[in-house]
Amino acid sequence: MSLTRKSGKKRAFVQALPNGNGWVDMKIYATFVVYCCLCLLCPAISKAGAARYTIGQAVSAGLEANPGVAAANEMVSQARLNVKAARGYFLPSFTLQSSVSRYFQSGDVVSVDNVDRKMLSNQLAVSQTLFSGFAIVNNYAKAKIQTDAEKARLDQARLELIYSIQQDFLQLLKSREDLDTVNNELERIRSQLDASRVFYKAGFSPLGDVLKNEVELSRAETDKIKVLNSIKNYSTQLNTYLAIPFDEKIDYVGDLHKHSPVVPYDLNSAIVTALSKRPDLLLARKSVEIAKKEAKGLSAKYYPRVTLDYAKILQRDDYKNYFYSESKQEIDTIGVNLQWNLFDGGNTTYSYKGELRHIKALEKQLDNQISGAKAIILKAFTDIEDAKKLIDVALQARKNALENYNFAAARYKIKIGTINDLLDAQYSLTRSESDIGNAYMQYHIAKAALFYNIGVENFGLN
Repeated sequence: MSLTRKSGKKRAFVQALPNGNGWVDMKIYATFVVYCCLCLLCPAISKAGAARYTIGQAVSAGLEANPGVAAANEMVSQARLNVKAARGYFLPSFTLQSSVSRYFQSGDVVSVDNVDRKMLSNQLAVSQTLFSGFAIVNNYAKAKIQTDAEKARLDQARLELIYSIQQDFLQLLKSREDLDTVNNELERIRSQLDASRVFYKAGFSPLGDVLKNEVELSRAETDKIKVLNSIKNYSTQLNTYLAIPFDEKIDYVGDLHKHSPVVPYDLNSAIVTALSKRPDLLLARKSVEIAKKEAKGLSAKYYPRVTLDYAKILQRDDYKNYFYSESKQEIDTIGVNLQWNLFDGGNTTYSYKGELRHIKALEKQLDNQISGAKAIILKAFTDIEDAKKLIDVALQARKNALENYNFAAARYKIKIGTINDLLDAQYSLTRSESDIGNAYMQYHIAKAALFYNIGVENFGLN
């Protein structure tokens, strides 16, 4: 039978070819086939055309595009130029001065001659500092330390951006899992609602069962709206980090369930790494060093300033209505000059003592930061271990909750169980599914916090 029908269709198709109407039918058929193919291919093309970012790729793109990191990088460049500027004070300074003036005097013919005088003066001065209480050396060293401090600020800005992107990326993945969870919940509730309506119409269950399911359905739909808003908000925030228009569709891909249970640090090695790499601790140390250089700069005022100065002056005068028509002078001067401020009302002394107090305060703050860093690293390890346990517990809880739900649903269908038992089992199943995603997210965020707090850039949390 099937072979005969296929053969019949084939003959009809062949017979339609020579006829004019047959060609029209063929065109319509071909157009329909092309349209169907385009409908199938367009979603794939659209999806392939959207930018895709894993968590590591998003971090890398954010570091390249984020204005905050770019601003910190510019500050590093400025600090390097300041080092070159401070180095210039080791070299002599050259000053060139030139002036042209006209002098005219007139008066009583008997007592004063009329004088018309044009003066041209050129002067070249060279000054080399011989001693300044080590102020020049101190300022150069301070400029180099300031460069290291700006590098630490740049590293801190990078770490903060990395941590923020990772947190929002993981929250986005968690929200997507929540969407799957609430969709599963809606499917179960709708199935329960259909069953309760059938039982109510048959007179096997009261209207209250239908109403309770409708209430649960409304609550689940509300939860879905909240989850969709969370997905939109996290996507928008990630776009902002990557300097992408907030409404552009970006495919952020990842799986919370894929993780490595191995952390490449123990507590001691993590603390050692943090003390050597954490940018905020490095910045605190540089702040202490800069304050010490500031104190030395103030103490330099106690010492005299000695300079070697040389000047060459060329002067030319042109006269009219006078005894001489022209005169030239060439003057060379060289000497050692000393300048010493012997008393300034205690300004230098009190400023110096105040700077010493500032140094002690910065050192105490550094000690406090080190203690805080050790504590937060310990907390990160604790959170990682807790998250591992939560994952195991959540997986087992979901298995038990699913079994309990199936049991409650079966009891309700044969009218042994109540609607309250079924709704409680359904809620427990939904919560257990959500707890799994939450446990995985906590694990990944705890790892991100560990790398952030030890000062290590780990784009993909590998």
